[in-house]
Amino acid sequence: MKITRPGAPGRERFLLTAVITAGLLFSGWHFAGASSVERITHLRLERESLQVGLARFEKALGSREQIEEEWHSLNWQQNRLEKALPCFSEMPLVLGSFDRLLADFEGSVQSFEAGDTAFEDGYATVQLALDTAGPAFHLQNLLRRLESFPHLVLIDTIKWSEQNRQEAALEIECRLVFLIPEQSGPEGGIEPGS
Repeated sequence: MKITRPGAPGRERFLLTAVITAGLLFSGWHFAGASSVERITHLRLERESLQVGLARFEKALGSREQIEEEWHSLNWQQNRLEKALPCFSEMPLVLGSFDRLLADFEGSVQSFEAGDTAFEDGYATVQLALDTAGPAFHLQNLLRRLESFPHLVLIDTIKWSEQNRQEAALEIECRLVFLIPEQSGPEGGIEPGS
């Protein structure tokens, strides 16, 4: 006679199902866990990259005030240089300012002549000759005003002569300097010598 166990086939089926389920769970966890580990590694590298970028940004932000100060200083210098060295097209305005300087002079202007314009590489000069007379302190004041004239004045010669104790004569030869922008010249509409 054969003895059969009543619950054996069910138990085997249960164990077989449990083993298959455990195998599937292990396989799924392995594939899901491996991709999770890759994602975690990728996120960690991305976080480190962002931290490096943030550190660079914070360093640049820290030097912002210094950069702004340098920019303001350069902007001020550029404005000062643009005024001191005007463009050739601004010659009538500069000569008008020079004429007003002479009109405000307390002494007497004997003669004032503007000579020819000389063109060099990138700039032009206008030769000026000025003969004045008057009290010595008025002539000294004129020289101070020429020194502080907002546009570049190159003084070539100064001739001072005393006429008597209180009166003197002053002869000045100087040049006003003008910038010729690169686009100017014969192609840009400004012709040398005109």
